[in-house]
Amino acid sequence: MTDSLYLATNENATGKRMVALGVMELAMRRYNRVVFFRPFVTISAAEDQSIRLMRSRYQLTAPPEAMAGVTRSEARQLLAEDRYEELIQRIQQKFKSLQASADFAVLEGT
Repeated sequence: MTDSLYLATNENATGKRMVALGVMELAMRRYNRVVFFRPFVTISAAEDQSIRLMRSRYQLTAPPEAMAGVTRSEARQLLAEDRYEELIQRIQQKFKSLQASADFAVLEGT
């Protein structure tokens, strides 16, 4: 079973990305295969600052799309259609697919 750590806050501008960087530094020293995941991204995984930073700094090989669950617009659409369970299921499936290739996963969420 893969170890993981979920970092989340309920406010913006709290330094969450800096904490995620610190956790990634520690994880990279201890584990052979580390992945990074964001359950929600604003526009797209390829444009997400945290995903771009982690891929660049730690040479993560997973494509950006595999490192994100859904966009905010997708989440809003599913919630507006009262499809909460499907939203959660999509995020979990994407995370579990990525997690299968790792010893440790860092998740940065909201």
